[in-house]
Amino acid sequence: MNHVPCILAAVVFCLGFPRSLVKAASCPGLQINATELCKNISSEDDEGSSNFTRLVCDNLQNVSRWNRSSLHGAFELLLKSKEDLQPQALKVFVSEANTTELEAALDGFLGKVNASLIPAKQKGILLEALWDGKLRNEERFNETEFVGPWFQKRLRPFLSAISADILQCLHNETMRCAQYQAIVKALDLEFKEMSHTTQETVYRSFQLSFLKGLKAEGSACVDGLTNTSAWLSVNLRRFSRYAVYTDLLSLNAAFSGFDVLHSLTVKQLAQLTVANGTVEATEDLQRLLAFVTGSTVAEYIDELNRQVNLANSSLETETKAVLLQHILVAARPILRAANDTEFIHWMNPRLAGLIAGLNRTHVPLLFEGLQARACTAIKAVVTVLNNSIADFSNPTQHNIYQEIRDRTANSSLQCYTTDTSFAVYLRETFQGFGAFLNLRDLRSIIPVSGIQKIANTMAPAALADLFSSPAFLNDNAFLTTLVKTYERKGDFIDQLNKKSMVETLPSDTGAAILAGVWPAVVRSDHETEVDAWLGTRLPPYFSFVQSPLLSSSVTLQATCTAFRKIVDKLSHNSTALKVSERDVYHAIQAYLTAIPARPRCYNASNPKTANWFAAYLGHYIRYSSAEDVRSFTNNDNTVLQDLAINRDNLRLINHTQIPRDTAELYATSLFAKNANFSLIDLPGLLLCFARHSTAIQWLSSADALSVIARINLHCGPSNTSAPAEPTLSDHQLATMLVAQVTSFNANTLIALGH
Repeated sequence: MNHVPCILAAVVFCLGFPRSLVKAASCPGLQINATELCKNISSEDDEGSSNFTRLVCDNLQNVSRWNRSSLHGAFELLLKSKEDLQPQALKVFVSEANTTELEAALDGFLGKVNASLIPAKQKGILLEALWDGKLRNEERFNETEFVGPWFQKRLRPFLSAISADILQCLHNETMRCAQYQAIVKALDLEFKEMSHTTQETVYRSFQLSFLKGLKAEGSACVDGLTNTSAWLSVNLRRFSRYAVYTDLLSLNAAFSGFDVLHSLTVKQLAQLTVANGTVEATEDLQRLLAFVTGSTVAEYIDELNRQVNLANSSLETETKAVLLQHILVAARPILRAANDTEFIHWMNPRLAGLIAGLNRTHVPLLFEGLQARACTAIKAVVTVLNNSIADFSNPTQHNIYQEIRDRTANSSLQCYTTDTSFAVYLRETFQGFGAFLNLRDLRSIIPVSGIQKIANTMAPAALADLFSSPAFLNDNAFLTTLVKTYERKGDFIDQLNKKSMVETLPSDTGAAILAGVWPAVVRSDHETEVDAWLGTRLPPYFSFVQSPLLSSSVTLQATCTAFRKIVDKLSHNSTALKVSERDVYHAIQAYLTAIPARPRCYNASNPKTANWFAAYLGHYIRYSSAEDVRSFTNNDNTVLQDLAINRDNLRLINHTQIPRDTAELYATSLFAKNANFSLIDLPGLLLCFARHSTAIQWLSSADALSVIARINLHCGPSNTSAPAEPTLSDHQLATMLVAQVTSFNANTLIALGH
């Protein structure tokens, strides 16, 4: 056969291939078909094929006799050519080349070519040609002397473009750990030149598959390696970053992530954290977290959460606490710079799974800078905390409450929508931590200028619910202010009285509530409304009545209707009061003398006010001196006489022990009005001063003796109000009565007494 010269680029070399089918071992089966490649090549049609393909097909004679220099030159020119490489032509070329000369050519190629300048596509085509032409299903993969030079030298310039097909074939080759490790070393030499996709493919398609196959047989290249670091460095090298931590454990039962923390990726650190039983001590966890920095903390927490979800489990509370502390500190610059959307994402889902480990030291970190954020961000923090509130100790809950309170108090209620229920706002702001809310803190939250408007946005039931919270009522001054400004006091008290806490109110707190509603009671001029207050709403609070309230300026301005009802209620509930009756009387006295026009609340043209003593003094008249009574009436004898004759007032006097001078004034006024008033109907104490009565002369002897007996009972020495010695008036009255007795005997004398 004749050989013809041929030119490739600027260098002349000869190609001589026999026109026959060239076959290679399959992985899977693969044929390098020179005939198929060249059958369409003819001297008449050369436009559809590259120069290199045409040269290959025109010279299928003796390339197998090429020396290393010619082969080396051919590869150099192919790489320098602007012509696209033809994979099939290259495979034919490589398969026909003399193996020994090809190996020598490639050995020299490594030191003369800058592999980083070779385009990835060309690397891939050349590597595939070398693999298919010389290495696919090669039987010598169990020889380190074969594997080492090929991968660490000859193929190295092209390994960064290794394909998944080659890697999958590699893990199926019959080789031992030494050969596997030699290949891994070669691949690692080109690690930085590989794309991330190729790096991951090396791990998944070759390393993991190969080691799993060995593990199934008993050992994944562990023999002779004394520790985790050594095993990792020779079997996976830098490709280990693509391993899932559980894969490492499955490949090497003795694998300890804590021995190679510096070699683990952030994701693997997270996987190590979650791996069952791995973190046995806080010290180990702290060592691990030293490798989680501000630049990697987001990736770490995201992977941590993903692993927890995959495992469908939860970390120990102590572990969560350590993690939360480190992450909050590491993420502090990130959180400060984050916009509200990113910040909320940090709260949930990123930190949500760790919040159960929160303790008092973490709380300030979580709330740092929160006052400058939007309301949605603040709410996100409170919500994620509230979701784990049951996991927090009471001191931690209280610290969280204080942080919420402080930010709310300093925010001028920026998150409160005007005219919406403030109770709803408090509930949404504090959520479960609202259990710690109290009046003193509420006072710091509500601007002074907005108390009335804000208080009245709350429904009576909502306000009552708020007041009934344990330990809420701790600021009596503000309590009174709040209740005073609330417009629906009646409905509020109705709701509050349904709460059991009313039965155990401290006296000063009950007094504060009473002081708050008191203006509404005393200013009402509607009997039904006042009756509702005194009849059903305020009975639980009567024991909280105090002298300052009764003597207050508010009480002094009470309507006559309200004051009359109050006197009646106090008269009939004196045993429930803790204030003395004399103090009550002094309050009544102050009210009745607070205005110049007296008797206060008396109208001579209105007969209904004639029972003035009974209505406005009640049984407290027992403390009224004659001087007091004159003061009440401006010493108006006509008024006194009109009041004295009233049957309700007489009934009051009949059942009340009043001072002697008051009784004398009353009797004098009564007989001045009606000198013929029946002595039989006259209250006993007034009989002592009946000398002005003209009805004595009409008494029968029996009636006279009856009156004398009553006088002896109410006016004699045994009566504490009676003087030690009878007065001239007493003698005059006695003389007048005895004159009506017509017959005397022993019984008469006994009846006459003194």
